[in-house]
Amino acid sequence: MVKEKISLLQFFALLNLFVFGTNLVVGSGLDAKKDAWLAIFIGIFGGLMLFLIYYYLYTRYPNLSLIGYSQKLLGKYIGGFIGLLYIPFLVYAASRDLRDVGGLLGTSVLDKTPHLFISGLMIFSIAYILYN
Repeated sequence: MVKEKISLLQFFALLNLFVFGTNLVVGSGLDAKKDAWLAIFIGIFGGLMLFLIYYYLYTRYPNLSLIGYSQKLLGKYIGGFIGLLYIPFLVYAASRDLRDVGGLLGTSVLDKTPHLFISGLMIFSIAYILYN
């Protein structure tokens, strides 16, 4: 199997498209009302800092994954534990995004289609793409 790598620009574009797409569906800083720009600015700053940390780790350890970084820097057991903490976080984020996009499709385009079918079709499509 060929292991593909993406460039920094491609990663940045994917990250931005994901954030903007989620922000359009969910909304961001709505509780802040007229100060919503401040919440968005703080979020952009925090995300940019996190991106720069990930990029620095990627350039320092190009052959390791995110869990590999944490094990290399924090030791086998603490790094492995932190790597395990990523699993529920990523499952939660993926399920939330699946629910948001499925809800948007269900209310705007496929209004008579059950939500379970829409979500199942998206999960099957993603699994098929990842398998191939």
